[in-house]
Amino acid sequence: MKTFADVGIHIDEGKGGNQKIPCPKCSSSRKNKVDPCLSVNVNEGLYKCHHCDFKGSIKSYSYGNRKSKIIATYDYKDESGNLLYQSVRFIPKSFRQRRPDGMGGWTWNLKGVQQTPYRLSELIASTDSVYIVGGEKDVESLVKLGLTATTNSGGEGNWKQEFNKYLGGRNVVILEDNDLKGQKHGQTISEGLMGIAKTIKIVRFPELQKGGDVSDYLTIHNIEEFIKLVEETSIFQGSYKEHFCDVTGNALNILAHTESW
Repeated sequence: MKTFADVGIHIDEGKGGNQKIPCPKCSSSRKNKVDPCLSVNVNEGLYKCHHCDFKGSIKSYSYGNRKSKIIATYDYKDESGNLLYQSVRFIPKSFRQRRPDGMGGWTWNLKGVQQTPYRLSELIASTDSVYIVGGEKDVESLVKLGLTATTNSGGEGNWKQEFNKYLGGRNVVILEDNDLKGQKHGQTISEGLMGIAKTIKIVRFPELQKGGDVSDYLTIHNIEEFIKLVEETSIFQGSYKEHFCDVTGNALNILAHTESW
């Protein structure tokens, strides 16, 4: 089943409708390499370059009474790099997981499958700081910048304690999405890694809109500004609530007033 990524087209996964981006076939050889000459209709699965005439379509996928289109797939592998399962992103925005059925197709559940952190083999091979984010798209944003990053399938709230063993003795930076769900995710991971990771930092992005994430941050800041933000973030000492309180004990978290912990 073909996706945009399969043909080298990297769209903004959070947006539907029409997008204009550089063409994967001709832009690298053109003088203006960032010219958005490729028109992509995400909802219809169509694409066409107005410079080299690269064009085509991807297939849709239906389940239940909804018709959705696969726009990205993320491979989850074991320590040796063998495929275990995939996280599949659809538009309208949703995610499902699937595993190989042994016959060239897919089974749309993870029953009996060992779950792992995303990009596990790269995580194990690296000795750099590890960035834990809320989703695969954010991992890819950081990997493109040369950083080591990981996440879990199924979204925030689904980090498994057995993943912590891969972070023993590592410097870990948790990048929270700017909402309460992201903060709860950060609390679970940070407190679970105490005594396992070498150091833990929790980075927030309060300047972003609600739900904003590190990928959004990197659209308005460069890598140097991001690294400076991480370096200036204090090391987590064990209690999430105490970490985000001022000297009077008041929580430095405007979102926490809308929903109890």
